[in-house]
Amino acid sequence: TIPAFRNWKWTDLAACSVALGLALTAKHSAPVFLIFVFLTGCVRVLGPSAAGVRRPRLLRFGMVLAVLVGALTVLWASYGFRYTESSASSDVFNRPLGDKIADVQSPVYRAALQGMRTLHAVPRAYIWGLADTVRAGLQGRVIPITAFGRAYIDRAPKYYFPATIALRLPIGLTALVLIGLFAFAVRRVSTEGMATVLAAAALFLIVLMAGSTYAGIRHAMPVVVLLAIVGGFG
Repeated sequence: TIPAFRNWKWTDLAACSVALGLALTAKHSAPVFLIFVFLTGCVRVLGPSAAGVRRPRLLRFGMVLAVLVGALTVLWASYGFRYTESSASSDVFNRPLGDKIADVQSPVYRAALQGMRTLHAVPRAYIWGLADTVRAGLQGRVIPITAFGRAYIDRAPKYYFPATIALRLPIGLTALVLIGLFAFAVRRVSTEGMATVLAAAALFLIVLMAGSTYAGIRHAMPVVVLLAIVGGFG
């Protein structure tokens, strides 16, 4: 994302698109980063262009959309460009897709999932999995969590995930992350690159804090990976 929206070269944009598509294929939390990439591209379109970039603003916005379309194409390719999960016309899940979407309590998420189903925006099996992820990851499961001396059901305090990440990071990586943040504060590293990584980590952390806590550090691993990049800066 960083070189793609800095230089606006088709090779960088294609690499960003393929990486994003593979992320969507691998994990149902990746739509958070799809949104992040789109927002980052829009900010760079509206902001000043880097030196040597002569592409019109409208063309750059079209390039941002092309990255998203390419990522969805990679996702569709992983499902063989088929909307249905089998040759049967009706779904063959252990729970009907309509019921799975109805389980989602949030009207916003439910409408988004229903819209994806109506428009056939992504394969049906992907929508089923995404509905399950939204229901379990954001609404929670009835699983007790013991954290910081207290027991919680579904949701712990907002500081649960930041504190869990801080406690679970290896001491050496924590030291490198702090060095990287200090280098960023005194402008000894690429501020653009570091700011993009930190913004991605912050967005994903906000989503985690708004959801349930049953999976602990397993759900927070993307943040750990991004913090490792900060450590690399260090």
